[in-house]
Amino acid sequence: MSHINLTSEESVIVADDDVISRRLLEKFLTNWGFHVIACADGKEAKEAFEGEAQPRLALLDWSMPEIDGLELCKMMKKGEDARFCYIIMVTGKTEMEEAITAFDAGADDLITKPLDKRFLQSRMRVASRLMEYELELQVERRYHEMHASQMEELAQQRAKQLVHADRLVTLGTMSAGIAHEINNPTSFISGNVQTLEKFWPELLSTIDYSLAQGNGEEPKLTFIKEEVPKLLEGMKTGVSRISAIVKGLKRYSRQGHGAGDKEPTNVVDLIEHTLHMTEGKLKGRVVVETDLEQSLPLVKMNPVEIEQVLVNLIVNAADAMEGQQDAPLKVAAQKQDETVILTIEDGGPGIPEDLLNRIWTPFFTTKEVDKGTGLGLHICRDIITAHDGDIQVENKPEGGAMFTIKLPLSTL
Repeated sequence: MSHINLTSEESVIVADDDVISRRLLEKFLTNWGFHVIACADGKEAKEAFEGEAQPRLALLDWSMPEIDGLELCKMMKKGEDARFCYIIMVTGKTEMEEAITAFDAGADDLITKPLDKRFLQSRMRVASRLMEYELELQVERRYHEMHASQMEELAQQRAKQLVHADRLVTLGTMSAGIAHEINNPTSFISGNVQTLEKFWPELLSTIDYSLAQGNGEEPKLTFIKEEVPKLLEGMKTGVSRISAIVKGLKRYSRQGHGAGDKEPTNVVDLIEHTLHMTEGKLKGRVVVETDLEQSLPLVKMNPVEIEQVLVNLIVNAADAMEGQQDAPLKVAAQKQDETVILTIEDGGPGIPEDLLNRIWTPFFTTKEVDKGTGLGLHICRDIITAHDGDIQVENKPEGGAMFTIKLPLSTL
């Protein structure tokens, strides 16, 4: 007798308390390519169904001790999450009502005793075909579930992108207004500083004349003479910084933006100026170590924007080491081939590996509420990209994070 068409050796439960019937079924099914799990009663069959083999086909005798075939059929078909199993009820009952009862209990087919070998084989072929169809449906269902899951994930990502885009549009509108409001008083302050600078030589002559006369105000006049130039320089630096901040805000008030006006810039001087600007933020918190190649060629860049990037990274590094005593902050600049490489390293705990790629996302921040907007690093990457450069971050083996900026050299 030929094998029944099976994709692989199918496990089948044969449950019958009659030894002769059970062994006869076992012999037939084995010859047809099935792996038979023979059970002497319904209890054994239930354990076999719940076991590791997970058979998808069962031949159950109606009348058995412990648990009869009808009750076992109901158990195997119970619940929405019930595992698929094709159940053939084997019975000596031939009345129509008994057949209806078996099908109502969940049976998929019914065979009457005494067994006819050819009829049994034909019913097993039907069962095998239906199980193959069921398997195909399961594969297709899993595919659609996986596809649906992927679509849902894509939809969620798209929703997040739309939220970010909406926030950026809102930020752009706000930035334009804020930039305008800040520019007005800044222009006023800048104009006053320029006026004071213009008249300072005359005021200095007057101070020198008063000092020469020795009128008793020497300490005060000496203080004014020494400190006013520093105050003027500090105000100019402050105005320049405010202008840089406003320029950064303006980046979000227009859809397209480049790197702004570029000019040949001494990178070492820019870094030293940045460290001087952030000295108040760093003082008493970190120990700054620099490794700056003094012979670096000039780099064509927008110094205000690159300074904005450096300030952001340096302040972030200091924040990452908050609470540490004499925490190290290393800033380096070297030339490599046709590229200037800037690195900023901190001695903090580093960035969790699962967040390394997310730190560039707009509005994503690991800082506490009111301590960060999540826009700083996003703006930094935009600036470096607009300079045809690259910015990357990695965790150091010894601990802490390191940001690496690569800016291309160009013919000036």
